[in-house]
Amino acid sequence: MLKKIFLVLILVLIPLCLLATEPRTVVVISIDALHPDAISLAKPKNILYLMGKGVYSLNGKSETPPKTLINHTAMVVGKSPEESGYNFNNWKIGDRKVSIDTIFHDAKKVGYKTFYVYSKQNLGFLENDGIDKSYFAKDESVYLGQKIVEETKCDYFLFLHISGLDFIG
Repeated sequence: MLKKIFLVLILVLIPLCLLATEPRTVVVISIDALHPDAISLAKPKNILYLMGKGVYSLNGKSETPPKTLINHTAMVVGKSPEESGYNFNNWKIGDRKVSIDTIFHDAKKVGYKTFYVYSKQNLGFLENDGIDKSYFAKDESVYLGQKIVEETKCDYFLFLHISGLDFIG
């Protein structure tokens, strides 16, 4: 009897193991102040490498006015500033945060662990209960994003905000 149970377990587990795949990953990278034409002109190796590994668009459009918090809020909530009511660019610790469902909530609903790495303090507005781990990393956002990619062994969604260009022009 024990041998039959063991054999049945093996016959059930082997196909399940064969179906196992690499973790599903979604990484959204937002580079403040990077115009798509700059990629075509400068041909940055790291960015082109990442583009070759995934899905990308160079046709995104900015909300008006083209301000960091306004545009990132639109990306994360999936609504224009007029639809969401979030049309401000100033936020500080202690102010209210986003109060509607975000892309992080959507990712969690389908089983992803969620990460948010941002490099401008006012993007703390977007922290919410759909995020498992959130990091404000002014000068280390790329490093933290890379660490998450290298160390996370489950399905995950990472929104990585990089602001260096915005500060140096």
